[in-house]
Amino acid sequence: MGLGRPSAGAPMRIPIAIVLCCLAIGCDQRPSEHPSAPALVAESDRRAIAEAVWRYQIKQVELGTGQRWYLKLQGADPSPESLAAFPGLVAPASDFKQGIGVQLSVETIELTEEGAKVEGSWHRGGLDAEGYRYTLRQVGEAWEVTDAVMLWIA
Repeated sequence: MGLGRPSAGAPMRIPIAIVLCCLAIGCDQRPSEHPSAPALVAESDRRAIAEAVWRYQIKQVELGTGQRWYLKLQGADPSPESLAAFPGLVAPASDFKQGIGVQLSVETIELTEEGAKVEGSWHRGGLDAEGYRYTLRQVGEAWEVTDAVMLWIA
């Protein structure tokens, strides 16, 4: 018996055994226990992390007189509670029109052992926008941005 191709009708025991072993090993852990699976973010943390990033972005970007901030959280308008955390300063992103303010976006939130990583951006209009990766840590019940790395600029 050589190492060539199996003869016609020969059983394929070794490849099937390998596939079954790989499936068993890969299915051994639930996704939440898998080391590379991102942790689910509780709604209260999601909101608090986004609000911390928006506060940081507000300090980061200059706003013209009479203009507003327009908030966006993972592709949608934030909750009324998040909007209420910035009384008189913000509106939902669905109200944004270029030239009348700055849209602040939080696109992704990932919990880490040290805190959280967030990708976000701000957009004034046209080619006036920047995207960042923010690093946050939790201090008591609050979250604070500890680092911001620019990912892109337009």
